[in-house]
Amino acid sequence: MRGLTVFISDLRNCSSKEQEEKRVEKEMAHIRSKFTSDSNMNGYNRKKYVWKILYMYMLGYEVDFGHMEAVNLLSSQKYSEKSVGYAWCALMLREGDELLRLIINSIRVDLISRNDNAVCLALNSICNVGGKEFAETLSNDVLKLLTHNITKTYVRKKAALTALRLFRKSNDTLPAEQWADRILALLDEKNIGVLTSVTSLVLGVLAVDSAGWEAAAPKAARTLTRLVLNKDYSNDYLYYGIPTPWLQIKLLKVLQHFPPPEEHALKLRVSEVLQRIVSGTEVTKNVNKNNATHAVLFEAINLSIHLGQSSETLPQCINLLGRFISIREANIRYLGLDTMARLSQEQPHTLDDLKKHQSTILFSLKDPDISIRRRALDLVYAMCDTATVKETVSELLNYLDNADDHIKEELVLKIAILSERFASDNSWYVDVVLQLVRSAGDQVADEVWYRIVQIVTNQGEDLQRYAAQGVWTILNAEVLPHKNLVKVAGYVLGEFGHTIAESPGSSPSEQITLLHKHFRNADPDVRALLLNTYVKIAHTYAEVAQMVSEVMQQHSAAMDQEVQQRAAEYISLSAPSLASIKGTVLEMMPHFTERESIVSKALASKSKGDDPEAPTRRWLALCMRNDGVLFEDATLQIGVKMEFNGHQGRMALFFGNKGQFPLQQLATVLSPCPQLAIQVSPLPSTLQPRQQLSQNFLIECNAPFGDGPQVKVSFMGGSGPAQIVARLPLNPSKFFAPLVTDGGDFFRRWKLFEGKELQKIFKLKTAPLAEPEVERVCAGGMKMAVLRGVDPNTANYVVAGWMAVKGGAPQSDTASVLMRLEVNAAAGMCRASVRASDAGLATAVAQIVQSHLAAP
Repeated sequence: MRGLTVFISDLRNCSSKEQEEKRVEKEMAHIRSKFTSDSNMNGYNRKKYVWKILYMYMLGYEVDFGHMEAVNLLSSQKYSEKSVGYAWCALMLREGDELLRLIINSIRVDLISRNDNAVCLALNSICNVGGKEFAETLSNDVLKLLTHNITKTYVRKKAALTALRLFRKSNDTLPAEQWADRILALLDEKNIGVLTSVTSLVLGVLAVDSAGWEAAAPKAARTLTRLVLNKDYSNDYLYYGIPTPWLQIKLLKVLQHFPPPEEHALKLRVSEVLQRIVSGTEVTKNVNKNNATHAVLFEAINLSIHLGQSSETLPQCINLLGRFISIREANIRYLGLDTMARLSQEQPHTLDDLKKHQSTILFSLKDPDISIRRRALDLVYAMCDTATVKETVSELLNYLDNADDHIKEELVLKIAILSERFASDNSWYVDVVLQLVRSAGDQVADEVWYRIVQIVTNQGEDLQRYAAQGVWTILNAEVLPHKNLVKVAGYVLGEFGHTIAESPGSSPSEQITLLHKHFRNADPDVRALLLNTYVKIAHTYAEVAQMVSEVMQQHSAAMDQEVQQRAAEYISLSAPSLASIKGTVLEMMPHFTERESIVSKALASKSKGDDPEAPTRRWLALCMRNDGVLFEDATLQIGVKMEFNGHQGRMALFFGNKGQFPLQQLATVLSPCPQLAIQVSPLPSTLQPRQQLSQNFLIECNAPFGDGPQVKVSFMGGSGPAQIVARLPLNPSKFFAPLVTDGGDFFRRWKLFEGKELQKIFKLKTAPLAEPEVERVCAGGMKMAVLRGVDPNTANYVVAGWMAVKGGAPQSDTASVLMRLEVNAAAGMCRASVRASDAGLATAVAQIVQSHLAAP
């Protein structure tokens, strides 16, 4: 195609961007005129012009014509022309584009043709752009192609991967009763390429549901035997002397989807394979060989862990892991620690063997790599028990002094949990937590000091006296104690200060004098708590009443509203007419109800929040409102403020540096969300300590969507590079508006979305489901209308809204988002059924409703 060659040469020879743009505009005008005037254009010219369009598009120029000409090339009988049409599809189309409906039939014609080259083009295209509609229309043809006896090897490989793509788009395309036996029969193939592709498909299916696919386990074991023990493979598939490591890994993963085998022959076969892999591993100077060997080895260890006590190789695996966590290669150390942590959780009977390596694991807490330090901390936490708790906590407290801010908060929580869970006496627990508050105050979450207060309150007078003496001693020794230490001291002395009041040097007046020394520079919340302490001590000891009264009078006009209100109320409470009420208000706190430790809950919540895909408590709250805190740790706080009008919205992210060092190279990156057009303002690259910066986002909703984008925040802190990934609260309901309609119109719209329904069944947080709660979540938070009188069952609720998108008609049928909440009050259960034009949209709405109405 000489014309294409000349055009590319012209562009490469342009001396400036302006000259290139002129040449592109000229060529576009020429091609547009040819497409318009020449209705009988031959295939050669059409192919040439589409190639030129594609080249201009790849250079970044916007192309808004030539689509039908490219679609017509798909039906050409010439491979050179057909391949251009498919290249255009791969580059220009995305899943969900309307034009895809025009090409489904052309793809199907190629798919069932006898021309293998055309079949391969069709399969490639499905893998690139195929969505749920492709899955429903073409999956049977793809599966027949995969399982047919005469299908060529290279076509079968592509068919297996295409079937996996379609299965991921629609799980209904591969029913086990129809296809399991036919697909699993392909695991007996001799061709390694086909085996690898089919195993990938089987793994994808097993990840969703293993029912009906049980025959995969013996076939996977048989294939592993053939590769590892019998060495039945072509030398073409040797990678640094290792036979098909990628296939071995997939087969080992297949076996982990099923219970340990009971059949003796199968158990023996798996054991022999694992023994060969574990015993045959050696470390060489070749990095690539080591990577492949260790990839297979760690998957074999995972299988040994899965098999548990029935695995004869588990002791060998533990010894290997002990070697790995002490070698120089950081990646291997990380994997060794991570696998050990998994082993300790899934097979607790191995803890004694793991403890043999405890010194090495504790040494890993000082590793320069923070990811290794985190894995070592997880493992130390998992291994701890009553016998080792004091040694473990002592080591962790020593490590706490030098730990960086990125790990300190989690470290504090784990020390607090271990010292409570395995404490042989509560006085030791009190000592540990007070040391935590003293040495790592900024990283001590409120839940930690709340918990020590609960435990001391619920125990006898001996522990209360011990705690009071402990906080008194520490507070005397500190010149500038942390606010959390002052809070603990204030609460404990206010409730139990009487237990040490008779001791020399800790009289009631001396207690108040010491606390008041730290009052003036304290934060408002600390001062408010100390006022409680003063008035409780004064209620018990009349000799300090005048001193406390002067403090209350002084702060009854304080600037802080909470301090002012407490001081004023305590002054009023001292009136003689309220003497009986005062005694009730200021009596000792009753015992707390014993529940799950709030510190354990805080750690569980933090672990869950580490996954950006998981809906955290903060994210769920921001689904209901437009401002709040999105993320916070000891270094950085990210706040968000949003406003929306129709299909448009504005969002600001506020970054606050909580640390003592500037954050350098601060940057944000959003994950792709094709349905949202987002313009991002610049963000300064340096954030000074105690300073706040903001970044603005202009958002436009172009189409219905399910999951919004994530934001990755990266920066260079005082302890090195750091990265935070958080899910932005740009859920679909931000673009909703209430749809107020009657029952007839609601059910007419409901029927339009037949087959596009998403259901969630869950236990209610409160039963029966009250209307104010439905109004709060659906109307107040999600901007939908709760329709009354539509469902004849008064316990059920009907909710309707519509989603504003660019160019969409308001309140149109296709914009509707409809929901029914069917309540079983006796069982405390609810079924939420959501229908919408987009499956992702329906899923997102159902998940938000479930998260707010369901029991934890």
